[in-house]
Amino acid sequence: MNQRLASEMHNASFNMQALSDGQSHITFIDPFTNEQFSPDRVPTSIEAQPNLREGLDYLRSRSADMTLSVYGAPHGDGAVHDMQELIDTFQSHDVIFLEGMGHDAQQRDAIWDISAGNKQTLTDDEAEQFNPYAQRKFAALLRQNKPVFFADVPGDGGNFEQSFLEWDNMLPTLKKMIDGGRGDPRNLNLAMGINLTATTILREWYMLASMGRELKRLDDAGYKSNNPMFLVGTVHAETLPAKASVLGVNTSINLPRMHEIGERRPLAIPFNFVRAVGSCAVKTEF
Repeated sequence: MNQRLASEMHNASFNMQALSDGQSHITFIDPFTNEQFSPDRVPTSIEAQPNLREGLDYLRSRSADMTLSVYGAPHGDGAVHDMQELIDTFQSHDVIFLEGMGHDAQQRDAIWDISAGNKQTLTDDEAEQFNPYAQRKFAALLRQNKPVFFADVPGDGGNFEQSFLEWDNMLPTLKKMIDGGRGDPRNLNLAMGINLTATTILREWYMLASMGRELKRLDDAGYKSNNPMFLVGTVHAETLPAKASVLGVNTSINLPRMHEIGERRPLAIPFNFVRAVGSCAVKTEF
C-alpha cells in the first residue's frame, strides 16, 4: 500500500469547520478533482473516465424502460440467506450484479462459470478469494445461466482504480491503529468515518457506471436487459437509489429474507453515516 498516496487522498477528501456549539460540520470532497461532492451530480472524476461515462450515458438512455432491483442484505461472514428465496430472486431477473471490491479476472471467470453450470464447486485456490458469505451466495447462483457481473471497483483496473483502492485501504489501516493502541481512538474513529463516507460516495457512482457499462455491452451483443438486479449491502440499498434517480433510473428496493445476519461490528463513527453518504455533508456528534 502506498501510505503517502492514501493519506494525501484522505486529507483531500473532506473539509471540517468548527461550529459555535463545539461540534463540527464536515463536507466531503472528491480527492481526484478537489470538487465538493453533491448528492445531485455525478462526480467529474467518474464522468472523466471514458468507460464509466459510457455506462452512465447508457443508464440515462434507459431511464424510461428499465428498473434496477436493489436487494440490500447483510454480507458478513455469518450472514445466511433463505436459499430458495435467493434462487428464485436470481431466476426472476435477466442480469445479476454483485458487490465485490477489488475483484479480478479469476473471480469474474468463476462467477460466470458457476452461473453457466460449467462448475459446481470452487477450487481451493478460487475459494480463498471469497469469504464464506460469498461462497454460500454462489450456491444460489449455480446454473442460473444468465449474465453475472461484479458492479464494483476492480483490483486489476487502471490508475484511477488503483488510486481509489489505495485510498479505500486507509480504513483497515486506521482500524489496526486503534486495535494496536496507537493514537487517540476518538480522532481515529472520526478519520475512519470520514474515509468510509467519502469512498462510499464515490464508490456508489462507480457501481452505477460499471452496471451501465456492462448492460451496454450486453445490449450491443443483442441481449437487452429489462430487469437487472444488484445484490448489495444493506446501507448501499439506502443510499444508492438516490444516485440512480439522478440518472433518471428507476429502482425498486428489496430486503431479502435472512436466516442469519451474522455478527455486526459497527464502527464507532461520531456522525450519522447514512445521512453523510446521502447528503455529502454531516454534523459531528461531539
